[in-house]
Amino acid sequence: MLPFLLFLCSTLIAPPQQEADDQYHFVVGLYDKGLYDLVVNEAEQFIRAYPNHPKVDLTRYRLASALFELDRKAEATPQFERLVQLSEFPFLPEAYFRLGQCRLDAGDPAAAVVPLQQTLDSGKAYLQVPATFLMGEAWFRQGQFEQAEGFYRSAVQGDTGEEGGEYAKDARYGLAWCAFRLQNFEVAVQRIDDFLVHHQDQVLVAELLFLKGEAYFELESYSEALAAYQAVNGGPYADAAVRGSGFASAELGDHTGAAQFFQKLLDEFPDSPFRREAGLQRGIHLLKNGQPEQAKEALQFSELTPGAELEYWRARAEAEAGNPQLALNILEQALNQGPSGELADRLNAFRGDLLFDLNRLDEAVQAYQGSGSDYALHAAAVASLNHGRAEISVELSKRLLEAYPESPYQLQTQLTLGEAYLALEDYQAAEAAFRFVLEAPQAERAQKSRSLSRVAWCRFLMKEPQVAAARFAEVVSNFSDSEEAEEAAFMVGRAQEAGEQIDAALVTWRQYLKDYPEGEFQAEAMLRLSRLEDGQDGQNRLEALLTKHGDSSLAEEALYDLAERLSQDGNYEAALGRYENLLQRFPKGRYAPAGRYGMAWVLYEEGRYLEAAGHLETLAANLKAKEDLRISALELLIWTEQKATRAARAHDAYSRFIQLCQDDERRFEAAKTAAEAFREAGELEAAQAMFDELFGRVQAEPVMVEILVEQTFLALDRGFLENAETSLRTALSLAPSNPSVLEAAFFVGEARFDQKQDAEAAALYHLAANPEVSPVVDQALYKQGFALLRLQDLQGAERCFQSLVEQHGSSDLYGESLFLLGETLFRGQRFEEAVQPLDTLRREIPGHEVMPKALFRLGLTYCRLEDWNQGEVMLSELARRYPEFPNLMEAELWRGRSLSALDNRRAARQAFDRVIKGDRGTLAAQARLGIGHLHMTAGENDAALSEFLKVVLLYSGDEEIAEGLYFAGRCLESLGDADRAKRQYQELLETYGQTGFADAARQRLQELGS
Repeated sequence: MLPFLLFLCSTLIAPPQQEADDQYHFVVGLYDKGLYDLVVNEAEQFIRAYPNHPKVDLTRYRLASALFELDRKAEATPQFERLVQLSEFPFLPEAYFRLGQCRLDAGDPAAAVVPLQQTLDSGKAYLQVPATFLMGEAWFRQGQFEQAEGFYRSAVQGDTGEEGGEYAKDARYGLAWCAFRLQNFEVAVQRIDDFLVHHQDQVLVAELLFLKGEAYFELESYSEALAAYQAVNGGPYADAAVRGSGFASAELGDHTGAAQFFQKLLDEFPDSPFRREAGLQRGIHLLKNGQPEQAKEALQFSELTPGAELEYWRARAEAEAGNPQLALNILEQALNQGPSGELADRLNAFRGDLLFDLNRLDEAVQAYQGSGSDYALHAAAVASLNHGRAEISVELSKRLLEAYPESPYQLQTQLTLGEAYLALEDYQAAEAAFRFVLEAPQAERAQKSRSLSRVAWCRFLMKEPQVAAARFAEVVSNFSDSEEAEEAAFMVGRAQEAGEQIDAALVTWRQYLKDYPEGEFQAEAMLRLSRLEDGQDGQNRLEALLTKHGDSSLAEEALYDLAERLSQDGNYEAALGRYENLLQRFPKGRYAPAGRYGMAWVLYEEGRYLEAAGHLETLAANLKAKEDLRISALELLIWTEQKATRAARAHDAYSRFIQLCQDDERRFEAAKTAAEAFREAGELEAAQAMFDELFGRVQAEPVMVEILVEQTFLALDRGFLENAETSLRTALSLAPSNPSVLEAAFFVGEARFDQKQDAEAAALYHLAANPEVSPVVDQALYKQGFALLRLQDLQGAERCFQSLVEQHGSSDLYGESLFLLGETLFRGQRFEEAVQPLDTLRREIPGHEVMPKALFRLGLTYCRLEDWNQGEVMLSELARRYPEFPNLMEAELWRGRSLSALDNRRAARQAFDRVIKGDRGTLAAQARLGIGHLHMTAGENDAALSEFLKVVLLYSGDEEIAEGLYFAGRCLESLGDADRAKRQYQELLETYGQTGFADAARQRLQELGS
């Protein structure tokens, strides 16, 4: 894309010195010949050797460009970033452009925008179109489709190359996708057609034809969509296009065609992700096409997803094929799967249709078939309603209305029918019956008043409170003298309250109290008002109710409400007084047990645990109290005794609680509270025994699992590891995916890990690492990997750390897992793969606590890959940032080796000298060997011989001594002393014949004639 840039570079800057200029021109020549690997090496050497040379920036530009051409864009990026800081750099627009490309390639489109915009701002003509297109790409990849459109459009207009230009093609492609993403489907179609006029790229044409079909489908232009889908000829969207053809055909009412397209997908695309859907849709459209037998066969397709939806269509097929009983059986199976929502409604509706067709009506209706008169039918309907047999009442009323349309009992029967539907909670049907009476010209005033009141009740019960309020108000205004008027006046407030029109309800009930000072609903209106009025107003209302209606049936409830209100407001002293008053006035009343419970709760909240316990004991012993309340009393008593640190009493309350309470979950929660009392008393064995006993009682499997989890942790607390694992294994057998069980597995694994039982620990961590439900999946993966690493199972450890890194990037263990993944790969000598996680850690979390280890291992990894430059960079960074790193001498040794490989003898010698100074063992011996090799490479055989012999004489490592002997022999050979050289080789074979240099020494002896 930049064909003439590099040629121009050589003419811009005069050479400052001959040697540097020669090397610079060498770099230029290499680049011109396309020898980019050599350009990288020579340019890096030039930059290091001549950092202040006038052509260093041009050299860096060639280095960056060569890296770009080698697709090493991540390495090119920092070079271009340095160049764009140079405001006077002659190729600044080109550097900005390349930087934008690199950032796009790195998956960072937001960061690419600035350099690409700088390119555009530079006005460089030949870069305008490519930069404009790439700006469109950058915005598109960020999901900013409107911004992307503008740049794509400019790229199309600016690219005038052959056949519309390569950038015009890609920009038109991008414009089509932008329109689709923005849901401008008509525009998308237009842009796709424009692309097809200008370009013939087969892959993109197929994709855009599919996209055209999708756009037409969204526009509900199904014929056009079908044509577009069918025009797709191969490519990655071929199966999706066939799928689209099927749905488009279905929308057009062509069920035969739809079934054929879905069959085509199954026949021609064995790996398509749409196969299950296609199989089901084929069966559905065969059925809709009147081919039930073929549909039955299609719906047996082995790849279909089992479930209630599939069973629904199979039942439909059986029914259409004339097998209603078999269809009913299938529907029963489907409903037993517990479907919900629309599917459940559909299943139940179809089942009802089948039962109706089979005439399986309520046999009770048969009892009234013998009577042929309207009077008898009406009487039977009323009698059935009065005896709670509303369904029969409905059937009889409907029979009368159908058989005797002119009967004088028509309106009365409609009222009966409405009441029966009300009893059946079929409020719409009830309203229809009442409205018939309300709108009947012959209806009497009383019938109309009753019907309107009942219409209001229907709307109220249908949870349409605003409509209900309006209808009740009509009763008050239109039938003020009727029997229903007072109730309606009160119910207006009820409906307003239900509709959350609180202010309106307050006004209504206050007006009711004025209009009906002795009304039937006076006390209830005051009670309901008190629940809506704030603070003191509500309390005053309750006080007034108790004063005016102290003998009413609501007085006890009002007193209880007042006590509860004070309790909820935190006014415990006043609440206690009201509770005491309640218990004194109504010791055997409906609210007395609840009042005693409320009183105990207040005492509990005030920390008066012994007094609270006394009331709870009284309530628990009251056999006339509701069992649920007695159970709650014992439940609170357990908490109370636990707070009072009376473990034995807490356990006694618990024992009585589980005798009454059959709710396994509540039993378990109560057991936990009682167990906590035992824990606080140091009686762990008693807590364990309590859970053991409860386990034998409960029936609910989930609760059994929770108990087993508690037993597991108790056993761990008691130091009984085997018992803990036994409980855990039982829990796992019942609920292998329960989060609490998986968490317990992790902690049992921790105990095994602490005992150095790594294999057992790893197995438990594996269980705890369930990615779907485990609350400790990242910790489990981390510890499993660690245990496997200790077991030398490198592949297993790698899988664990890889999973953690890929799936839990926000985990606190992410950084250390990156390091351990790299460490594991390094130990397995998979050096190229080890680079990525270690370098990711270095870049993403540079301050992580394992960074010293990561830099050390990354440096050694690069060295093992003989990427000496990167190895030296990493190890230098380690030495600079972490001078106290424990393995710094080993790092320095490898840094010396890197410098030696880079032909930086002086720096390499300094590094080896530091190792010799800082170590007296193997590392020092290896450093001396490194110095020896430096001398030997330079032809300084005497100095090299001295270093190799020092290793032989001063150190103890067999491999190092063998290497020293071997290279001492080679030095002696170079010095012309073959006899002494032979002696070195012979000593090596005699003493160190098992080392890696034995074969080489033997070869040298053969060549020297020994």
